[in-house]
Amino acid sequence: MEYVTEIINSNMYTLVPSGLSTIVGYKSYDMLSNYMLVGEEGIKYYAEAHLSPWNAWIHTAVMPYSMYGMLFWLPALFNLKPSVARKMMWSLYALFGGHYYRVNKMGALLYYAMYYYTVKKATISYNETYRIKTTELIKDKVLVNRYCNKVQFYLLRKGLVISFCGLIFQEIFGHWIGGDIASRPEAVLNAIVYAMYFSSGHILGV
Repeated sequence: MEYVTEIINSNMYTLVPSGLSTIVGYKSYDMLSNYMLVGEEGIKYYAEAHLSPWNAWIHTAVMPYSMYGMLFWLPALFNLKPSVARKMMWSLYALFGGHYYRVNKMGALLYYAMYYYTVKKATISYNETYRIKTTELIKDKVLVNRYCNKVQFYLLRKGLVISFCGLIFQEIFGHWIGGDIASRPEAVLNAIVYAMYFSSGHILGV
């Protein structure tokens, strides 16, 4: 019991924003329904481009990698320090989870289980990279802002490269080799919302 309490206390500053994000994610179902297909219809629409088992499993294997990169470049885009970036990462994790919980509870649990390590690894790596690069670059306190921009650019570039490579891999080795249609430009919003759900949910057909 003391161990559980210790974990909760050490993560308290992320629990509140994550909790609020879960509620927003749950409510986003209704808001997004005005602009796109949501729920089962949205998942089926996304699945239309991922009909082959090969393509589906490629997405299961590689999508966490793509999301890992995205969790780097999003905070870096706003030049967030590790403590704030961590809140952002866990809030995004909770945001999608809240939406998926509205769609299918088992699907949400699969998403939480599959992407937990991805988010945890991203928070640790972002913090370590930020610290190491800052230590390497900052030699003179007068030039702090200049070097912080270099750290931001490094994190941004690293995240974009990881995400881009992951998405291109899925497109070539998943869609093309698997014989499915290419990703549709008009389905970008749908992919943003349901790509992670599909990558985990199709395993149990939810």
